Amino acid sequence: MAKFVTYVLNLDRHPDRLARMTQQATDAGIGFERIPAVDASLLSDRAMDALVAPNGPIPRMPKGARACTASHIDMYRRFLKTDADYALILEDDAMLSPDLGADVAGLVQDGDFDILNLNRQTPRGAVKKLVVGRQGRQVAGFDVRRLAGIHYGTAGYLISRHAAQVVLSVYPRPNAPIDHLLFNPNISKLFGMLRIEQAFPALVKPQEDEASSIQTVAVGGSDSLWNKLRRTRAEVSNVPKLLILAAMKRVEVKHLSWKGPE
Repeated sequence: MAKFVTYVLNLDRHPDRLARMTQQATDAGIGFERIPAVDASLLSDRAMDALVAPNGPIPRMPKGARACTASHIDMYRRFLKTDADYALILEDDAMLSPDLGADVAGLVQDGDFDILNLNRQTPRGAVKKLVVGRQGRQVAGFDVRRLAGIHYGTAGYLISRHAAQVVLSVYPRPNAPIDHLLFNPNISKLFGMLRIEQAFPALVKPQEDEASSIQTVAVGGSDSLWNKLRRTRAEVSNVPKLLILAAMKRVEVKHLSWKGPE
């Protein structure tokens, strides 16, 4: 039987978030190990550069986003020291479906995943829409589709041992935010190496009223024309390919709901 461990990423200065997550996890039938998040406010630039590259395809990479990325990388290393087949990664500002524990247990028993996104990032409009592969598979009552377009956010996802090893091998010192590395096919090398999929419906979503711990400090030069062009590339460079795949009926736009109270 497949085994999974659960990690919750939490800054030491956010005991309130940990308390809320503990209650949610208890209600959802999930036990977890708290992982102290890398705190950008306590690291020098040199120390941060040793963990995450200062330059990469995303020009506006604030120190908090770099710290978050380093924290996820640390969790993968911890995970690989266990005998678990999968790690369920949760961030402390996540809202959990009441069915999370039972549903994740079913997914890891019935499925075969590299990276499975369980998150529904906050939609810009009335609904959240994703570009995904037209052909999916049914796993433990979920429609699982390959991710073809961007889905920002890492509030909750499953990662296999193999996938964690690949991420650490390809990005031992990441050069982009973790959500771009995992869920942005425009820039990530991982999309050619791993099955990166989305579960429908989602089981996790960010607390929409929670202030960000990441995007709090402006990055010098981020508004320059060169950086804006680089950001645009990271956002849209995959569009021509998606249009071709859509014409070939290989991808489609699908509404992502979430399995929990609004």
